[in-house]
Amino acid sequence: MDIYWRDTDYMNNRKDNKLADFQIDDYGSKDNRTVNFTLTFFEPYMIGLLVKISDKLFMDVKPNFNHTGIFFGNISEVQLVMNTTYAPLTMIFDYRNKFMSTMRSTAVIMYWVLIGMFAAQFVLLLWRGVGLHPLWVMLEYL
Repeated sequence: MDIYWRDTDYMNNRKDNKLADFQIDDYGSKDNRTVNFTLTFFEPYMIGLLVKISDKLFMDVKPNFNHTGIFFGNISEVQLVMNTTYAPLTMIFDYRNKFMSTMRSTAVIMYWVLIGMFAAQFVLLLWRGVGLHPLWVMLEYL
């Protein structure tokens, strides 16, 4: 099988983006039809940024595909409906990726910095007796 994804700019760049890793988690132990798998992308933060036009994940079965290496059980009962299928990729948050985990930890720190700024401004404005209008303006801009 070939598994790749195409971004929304495929018409201009004609590039099939490869995966960093494809790992099968479960071979259909619940209903003998569903295969659960985990995909690892090279740049997961670049996937699913547009809402109306989505990136797509493609799975192609090669024409001379040998079923004995993948499917368990009676091979004569296995029937693939299509040789190619695709699914839209929504925004992906893969925190196993080092860059995404760094950005998430930075966002958590900035959250607390922002809370500290609001608290300090509130205390200073009350102490100086200026009024809370600058605080409400800053909240409105956020």
